[in-house]
Amino acid sequence: MENLTWGPRETSDGHTTLSLSLGDRDVAVFGTEPVDDHRATVEGAEWRLSAPKSGPLRATLPDGRVFTATPDKPRLARARTITVDFAGESEAVFVNEARTDWVIESSDGTKLGQFSGANHGVRRVVVEMEPDAELPLDRAVFSAWVSRTALEAKMISSTVVLTVSLLLLTPFIIWFFLN
Repeated sequence: MENLTWGPRETSDGHTTLSLSLGDRDVAVFGTEPVDDHRATVEGAEWRLSAPKSGPLRATLPDGRVFTATPDKPRLARARTITVDFAGESEAVFVNEARTDWVIESSDGTKLGQFSGANHGVRRVVVEMEPDAELPLDRAVFSAWVSRTALEAKMISSTVVLTVSLLLLTPFIIWFFLN
């Protein structure tokens, strides 16, 4: 299977979207607001997506199937593993190997792909699929959405921690330079 690549955010008519490509063809367009109930168009079919601050991520497909991604922690930003259920048909596990490095495995431990936010954060997320990975397009698209959502959650959490730390240190830094 080819790699899945997220395009840049595009804004038109007041709506922001993200495109997802498989190789050189666009396969999906995701709306970005509101976060807890947005939609995607995957090869012409509309999906309903839900990404609450805590709890599983969900995609309801037009045929009624529901894909879920359940983090092992209440908040996605702290997850070390995310268990993905493709409507009871199969499962995958996302394993956080290092800060922003993830591996996607099937339920039997076969590596399906990997992704990282190390070089470009969420600006240019590429989900590198194994060449022999047998993953239908709908499952690959959902996996790509979960990967981007997990990286965004970790990035936002890190930014908040850094900002609060700097705010707490500011009085001490000012005092140090004034004395």
